[in-house]
Amino acid sequence: MTVFLKEEIGKIKLSIPSTDTVLDPKPYTVYLLHVQLAVQFYVLKKRYSEFRILHEELLEVTGRVPPVEFPPKHYLLNVLSKPSIIEERRRKLETYVVTIQCVEDACWRLSPSWRQFLRLPVYAFEQHINLIDNSIIQCPDQPWIRMFHQTKLLLQEVKRDISRQRYSDSITTSQAVWTASMRDFSKVREILERLDQDLNDTNTGITIEERELWRRKDLLHDMKRECDFLEHIIYANKQIKHDMPLVAQSWQDHKQISLHNTSRIPETGRTRELNSIGLIHLQKDILAEQDEQLTSFLPILREQKDMAAAISDELDIQNDMLKELDESVQKTNIKLKFVKKKCEQLK
Repeated sequence: MTVFLKEEIGKIKLSIPSTDTVLDPKPYTVYLLHVQLAVQFYVLKKRYSEFRILHEELLEVTGRVPPVEFPPKHYLLNVLSKPSIIEERRRKLETYVVTIQCVEDACWRLSPSWRQFLRLPVYAFEQHINLIDNSIIQCPDQPWIRMFHQTKLLLQEVKRDISRQRYSDSITTSQAVWTASMRDFSKVREILERLDQDLNDTNTGITIEERELWRRKDLLHDMKRECDFLEHIIYANKQIKHDMPLVAQSWQDHKQISLHNTSRIPETGRTRELNSIGLIHLQKDILAEQDEQLTSFLPILREQKDMAAAISDELDIQNDMLKELDESVQKTNIKLKFVKKKCEQLK
């Protein structure tokens, strides 16, 4: 593939040419974000609040303000009744996303929030990353973000290998695909451990906000769980290929093997003698019991609310009485001073 072709594949063009109004459940404006890739085009309907969340996440992840001002929120105006405001906001939002996509510093568009917001497919994001020169990346913790994205791409490759292994009709091909998937899977495990160590290492000199730190830990946790699930599938596929003839496996056979290998939930006294229909009725009865419990709590909550309101009223009355008492004391004090002066004059 030539350099020119790689650049064409990696290009992502964004625009917001128009808006639309959604009436259900209540009217609001959506901005039609056009995403043009090399081999794909799609339109995303985004609300202003979604753009605002993206802006806040980019600030948290990178710690830097994007190179273009984000359009402010109008708190006291009904935007739907002001087409001029909607049009102005559309132009500013378009300028915002286009500037981030085209600016030389790739710090913002390499963040996970940007990719999720645009719903970029794996191949497009991978080609886009390959176009970025590391010398212009200025975010201090950019290597972590880049490594995380590369790990996600590698995990996608493992998923493709699993699919190829499942539908391959040759022992040699199946074994080769299994070996490749296990090799990539081992790399993913190693990179995840390294990413986890980087997050827990305090000697790197890189400061990450606590909220962003926990978000990244959650991302790693989700990816580890996905790895565990894929590992189970890899070994299950290998066992199925080993035990069954190399023919097209029907869905019924696959379901029986899955049920045979899956550990069942322990039975209880209420479920041991029930069939599937009985279990459904039992679940409905349990839900009905929970509804009754909630219903029984409602009078108690109303009573507590009435008691709180009565206490509040009583406190207001007591405050008024204290104010009146304070005023009476002040008046009495003034009268006592006046009487004291009269007594001194009589002496």
